Amino acid sequence: MDSRIYVLDYIRVIAVMMILTCHYLLFSGVSSGLGRYLAGIGNMIFFLLSALLYGNKYNSSNNSVIEKTPFETIRFVKGRIIKIGSSLFPFLIIMILLFIAFDVNFSWVDVGLNFAFLGYFGKLPGLGHLWFITVLFACYVEMVMLIKIKPNNPYFAWAFLAAMIFLMFLGERLRVTVGAFVHMGFFGLVFLKSQWLYEKSQRIRLWHTLVIILFNMACILLELNGMFEKSQGCHVLLTDFCGLFLLTLFLRYLPNRPNRLIAFLSGIGLEIYLIHHILCAGPIIKVSSWSCFHIINYAIMVVLSVLLAFFLHYVAQMFSKIATKVL
Repeated sequence: MDSRIYVLDYIRVIAVMMILTCHYLLFSGVSSGLGRYLAGIGNMIFFLLSALLYGNKYNSSNNSVIEKTPFETIRFVKGRIIKIGSSLFPFLIIMILLFIAFDVNFSWVDVGLNFAFLGYFGKLPGLGHLWFITVLFACYVEMVMLIKIKPNNPYFAWAFLAAMIFLMFLGERLRVTVGAFVHMGFFGLVFLKSQWLYEKSQRIRLWHTLVIILFNMACILLELNGMFEKSQGCHVLLTDFCGLFLLTLFLRYLPNRPNRLIAFLSGIGLEIYLIHHILCAGPIIKVSSWSCFHIINYAIMVVLSVLLAFFLHYVAQMFSKIATKVL
């Protein structure tokens, strides 16, 4: 794998669009089944992109993500906190001010949890999607632990995934929502097997492609018929597999060359993710009230998400520079 993988920008943009589309479908009532499917694979691909990127660095013979010293580990974790927090913290501050201005009820405990990257455990009005930040940071911590362990057994990654799947279904039996375990399992798999996965993706043939497409179509049909409503675990597991399989197709067929528009949209992908949800389901803005035509609503939501994300990205860059100097 080359040091700069342009195809990842294309994949990140596709994942962003999947998530924007899924939330519009869910909250507009157009199709909850298709919305759940897109939500599952869109978020999964986001996680796997980070795993693939850092896995490529880790598995490369002339590079590494984290050195052996505790100082390097701390520096890496601090860098991730600054990277995520530079976008998240200004966004949360703006949202809290809007909550106060529009008299929206919220909990300061949940505010604190979200500032601590623990939005998974504290949902703010219209910002339930911030669970993603908690799981993403957990994946980074998981990555640090895997690097320290340095598993040499070639089957370790698969055993790790199987263990996380077991923990998820065990949690479901105990009526505890722990779908994040499976996300982390797949993250670990792709991180440890990044070069293997990339090489396999380049050998995909037509019949592999057809099987992956049929598998995803079957998953969509199951979602549309509400087959996973009684088992969140099955939904998470199948959509995560769909996301992994689609990732391999994207690596195989999407172009691996630079594109300014794609690079721009990919660069503000996190900010688009943060912003778009309030345009679909937040207590402040209701997209569905602007037009009776869903296609117009959707287009407005996408354009506004990009414009507001560009502004937030600019603020995040300034926040990052200040945080880097201070810390």
